Amino acid sequence: MAAETIFPSTTAQLDAALKISCDYILKQIPRAEIAIILGTGLSHFHYRLDNLQSIDYQEIPYLPTPTTPSHEGVLYFGQIDNKNIYCFAGRLHGYEGFEHHQISYISHLCAYLGCNTLLITNASGCSMPGVKPGDIVFLQDYIKHYGENPLDTGLNSQFSKTYENYPIDTSLIDYALEIAENLPTVKCYRGNYFWVRGPSFETPYEIECYTKLGGDLYGMSTIPELLVAQAYGMRVLVACVVSNLACGLVPNETITIEMIRKQIGNVQNEIEGYFVELIGNLTNFEGKINIEPINEICNKGLHNKRKEVNGEHIMKGIEWFRQIEEGFPQAKLVLAINSGQKPEMKDVRKVYYKEIPNFPLQSLAGRKGQVIFGTINQERIVCLLNCDFEGLDIYESYYFAQVLIGLGVNHLHYIFPTINQISSLEGINDYISFQLQGCAEKPSDDAESIKSLGIKNAISFAGPSLPTQAEHLLADKLKCSFITISNFAILSEVGNRGLSHSASCFYSDFQADSLSSREITSYITSHNFFSQFYSQATISFPFFYANSDLEQLEAPEDSKDLEDLTVEIKAVFDPQKAVIVSDSIGELLLRHFEIRRSFAFGSFFPQTFHFTAEGIMIIKGSPILRHKDNHHRMMYPTFMVNRLGIDNIIIIEEVSTCSEDVPIGTWAKINQQCQLVSFNPLFGPNVSNWGIKFPDMSDIFTHDQRWREVFQQHRVSCKETKLIFTSTERAITGKALSEAAKDLGAEVIGKSGPFSVQVSQHRLSYHSSKKILYLCYAEHDPISGIKVGSPPVEHQLAIKELILL
Repeated sequence: MAAETIFPSTTAQLDAALKISCDYILKQIPRAEIAIILGTGLSHFHYRLDNLQSIDYQEIPYLPTPTTPSHEGVLYFGQIDNKNIYCFAGRLHGYEGFEHHQISYISHLCAYLGCNTLLITNASGCSMPGVKPGDIVFLQDYIKHYGENPLDTGLNSQFSKTYENYPIDTSLIDYALEIAENLPTVKCYRGNYFWVRGPSFETPYEIECYTKLGGDLYGMSTIPELLVAQAYGMRVLVACVVSNLACGLVPNETITIEMIRKQIGNVQNEIEGYFVELIGNLTNFEGKINIEPINEICNKGLHNKRKEVNGEHIMKGIEWFRQIEEGFPQAKLVLAINSGQKPEMKDVRKVYYKEIPNFPLQSLAGRKGQVIFGTINQERIVCLLNCDFEGLDIYESYYFAQVLIGLGVNHLHYIFPTINQISSLEGINDYISFQLQGCAEKPSDDAESIKSLGIKNAISFAGPSLPTQAEHLLADKLKCSFITISNFAILSEVGNRGLSHSASCFYSDFQADSLSSREITSYITSHNFFSQFYSQATISFPFFYANSDLEQLEAPEDSKDLEDLTVEIKAVFDPQKAVIVSDSIGELLLRHFEIRRSFAFGSFFPQTFHFTAEGIMIIKGSPILRHKDNHHRMMYPTFMVNRLGIDNIIIIEEVSTCSEDVPIGTWAKINQQCQLVSFNPLFGPNVSNWGIKFPDMSDIFTHDQRWREVFQQHRVSCKETKLIFTSTERAITGKALSEAAKDLGAEVIGKSGPFSVQVSQHRLSYHSSKKILYLCYAEHDPISGIKVGSPPVEHQLAIKELILL
């Protein structure tokens, strides 16, 4: 009988669901102190257990069922040397569409069941010299390139500290290596795990960059299970079975999920025998599992979906605050502070965030924070006192950015904690975010870069757990002196709206609030924020109705709608080539073609569709990848290209340059791309029936050299080079990312083009070949701040000729 399918939506409901799951399991099978989670290709380990019993995941209330092949979804109980063992055959991944509390549900469940030891296995790609498929590498550290943190459910903070460091148990690794010494058929090592999003496999250039940043192993799972188990105080060992050498290390090798399963299958017997020895010789656990609440279980929401913030909400918020501040001068400065301390002010007016009409309450800061109006040295200021170390989320930040601009403020200064010891508040130059967040809405055309108040850069990793040692080393390699778990959503959103902004940080151990009111007041007055910065930002709402002169079609709501539309287009036009181009360059290119039909999808999609007399489909416009929502749907235009069977694709967009060899006003032809903490539009179950789930990304760009000849004939400079791209929350590429990209060997920094590249490889089989011509116009230099205009006519003619080849 199928179990309860309605998953909990709050922390308190998650706690209740886990107790129900436990009650059901313990009525079927005995307790066990040791649990093992089986990775890809290792699901047969349960045959090694004595006195075997089993329960299907779908029978256990609230336990999600895996959708990935080779993860069968069965909980086995049995014994090894009279030790009771739970064997979870099948895990959950983010790319399946599951959220953190679902991905890590098994680890939560193990703690509630009373397990004290957890062995986590996975199949990983590896770039360590000397390591080969079939070897085991024990996780000694990790990097959350996934950009999120599974402890954000709030459940673990009910049993232990919210902000905690969870080091790996090296004594358990020492023990595992000692066992391996007596088994000559198994080779074991230590290494750093680079947690990637998937489901696309990495590109060769990504492996090159990730290795430079400290990665040895690359996989799409494991860290949620590890972190949650650690937060409960469990003893954890992670065994990464090397399934393949990482992409690019074996010439002409195509990585497929079938190849990975085969490689694991070749050594499965030896691996299973090793795990039996390892478990059988484990000593008793001497620690304590934290499953007794020290705080009341909270009702934090678990589903961080997109929050709707419309123009009416913004205008009501502006009027509401004006009434609160009636009789006082207009405030020009905003302080957003990730602390419980505020500056010393007079004539104070205070409201809690949760009292604000239509405020998109979601984060811990949102539930605790306050808006405080006050006066310093005869100047009126607004203080967003977040009362939390992590800060506001992207939609809360978007709301405040729009409302504050409407109230007439000129500048926002952000104060956040850093784990690095400094004696006083210190201004930053720029920042890099290793937290995944998109923009809340389409950025303004007048977006602003951060104002530099120092020479050091900051980097943010996803909390609430504190950054690992490997992440500290990564920060050093990216030349970031300040490390934090505060997110930078408020900076990116006010910048996207065109508001002047800056930031400074203070030292914190993330346990106690070390900032003082006097320190904040002194810093603000000494830096003369009231007159140093000035901007004239205006409220901007994302309207896509500028295409109202085009035929308007109803936007596809789901995959079936898109498939139906694709059939109609193929019957009428049957295009043989697709051009996916940015708005401004696309507007210029359309003038050079005879357009037979054009249409748009109304307000949801910013892209427009144009069909030429030459049989070319031109998709003009860039997707808006909002945070936590609609990524695969916003990429429907590129999925449409796939469904039409088009193999000839050209992607064209503006980029930022980070190299003197690609000066602004010239072109770059991309031959490799690397994502640094970014979305993947292939996430979720929605597109599985359209193509292979795990696209190989090793050889994706065209080898046709005619592009070189065309540019030379038109005397237009174009260099073949590498591109880096990251999450899209900042409309303007920052100096810190530019410097990091250059150090990693890239010469340009992309925008939305790489997402179309990823979707284009979601083909029907590994045997089909689809090569992309990805052309980038270098319009912006982040270091100098110079931005050039649109490509001149001769450039446009060269691009037209390339399209018609």
